[in-house]
Amino acid sequence: MRSAALRILGIHHAILTIMLVGLILAFVPIGAYVVFGVNNQSLDSPVEKIGIMVVGTQLFLPVDLTLGYVFGAFWCAYAAMVAVALMGPHMRIIRAVKNIVSGHGNTSWLYQNHMVAVVTWFTILILASTLIDVVQTSFGVLIRPPDYVDDLDRFYNATKAPVIEEVGFRVLLIGAPLAGLYMFRQSPARTLRSLLNPYSVHGDRSIRVALVLVIVSATFFGILHIVGDGSWSPGKVTQAGVAGAILGWVYYRHGLLTAILVHWATNYFLFAYLYFVAIATDTVLFSASTHVAALGLEILLIVSGIVAVALLALGQKRPRLDAEGVY
Repeated sequence: MRSAALRILGIHHAILTIMLVGLILAFVPIGAYVVFGVNNQSLDSPVEKIGIMVVGTQLFLPVDLTLGYVFGAFWCAYAAMVAVALMGPHMRIIRAVKNIVSGHGNTSWLYQNHMVAVVTWFTILILASTLIDVVQTSFGVLIRPPDYVDDLDRFYNATKAPVIEEVGFRVLLIGAPLAGLYMFRQSPARTLRSLLNPYSVHGDRSIRVALVLVIVSATFFGILHIVGDGSWSPGKVTQAGVAGAILGWVYYRHGLLTAILVHWATNYFLFAYLYFVAIATDTVLFSASTHVAALGLEILLIVSGIVAVALLALGQKRPRLDAEGVY
């Protein structure tokens, strides 16, 4: 019975993963189109500073560029990350997807390809965020976004956040302390590797400390979403905190690249999709979120998240990696 359930879940998860990877790849260029093809007049807006998260505090790097150049730089960086994610770390995505079905309950497929891990944890994050929103709304606690100048400004902030926040909250609050505790007198190259992918260097010896750091990082992540000017409403603290915990675990277990892309999918991909629906239906962004196309994607993500959770919960204990991350 368990083997049959695992195989059915594996087949469904493989199909849903292929569908979502296809959508994500399609909206890499579509996101650029809705910015450069539709909002070209706003792209000349000056960008005088870029916020950088350092130990939960935002510092500002002065720049003298236009919004178009900054957005283009971030877009190129994410496009390169997606290309790398499709190819590794241990096998290309097609072979890793096949292993979801043929793994016989073994969840090693989650660690064989970055993009498979991205889609899996992205859908789990969306499922968790949706459940939190539903529960809080039932108690009258609403989640309201901050005010932005326009939709392009909102898209720009959502696009730059994954790199800035993953470095500021995950690398500096999780990776750096782990490196300080376990990488004393190690080579600079090995220390850098521990910052990029902590588990590949530390293995299970650091898991208890890492979990504490993940909770600390998630707490800061949730709180800083609701304090200061231009913040979310207080209801966001729970949703952001849980998202921060998921992203923290993804960073520790899968590495910085996967964590950035999970965050990027949550921000850039979803916003690009809604923006495109708004343009295609000649409506505003708020109305696009209630369009049948947007609701269809939401259902797809929630179903994918449920399947992913069920598959990971029923699957056998993952193979233990050694300190070098070799199966």
